[in-house]
Amino acid sequence: MKIEKIIEEIRKETEEEINKILLSAQKEIEIIEKDTEEKLKKIEEKWEKIGKRELSALKEKNEGEIQKEVEALILKRKNGILKDFKEHVKEELKKVDKNTLKEFFLKEIERSSETGKEKIVIGKDFNSLFDEEFKRKIRETIEKKLG
Repeated sequence: MKIEKIIEEIRKETEEEINKILLSAQKEIEIIEKDTEEKLKKIEEKWEKIGKRELSALKEKNEGEIQKEVEALILKRKNGILKDFKEHVKEELKKVDKNTLKEFFLKEIERSSETGKEKIVIGKDFNSLFDEEFKRKIRETIEKKLG
């Protein structure tokens, strides 16, 4: 009986610690998301100003040329935003624990296996995460989901 009580206490303490860690991780993720949203908004504002300035210079050109240049500007703006955002995310991900990243990728892979529509592209910066044990865990998760 004493051993069972000790085991139960250890289990409860472990669950409490896990919950504390999860809560802490969730708070950090929320902070990162808020920070990312603010930075993304600033980046978008920056590119909107640049776009407005360049668009005003284009008013004198004919409509066909304007349309082509507007599309190029929009594409340039989107690429700039994506590049800035990608760099920001890359810096933020460097701060994240490997186990948290593994959990994130596993959840994304699991979600993708359910719908089969999303394509997950994992950059070469994260190759070190995919050791044999993690690959096995991914296979087991997908097999479990697919039946």
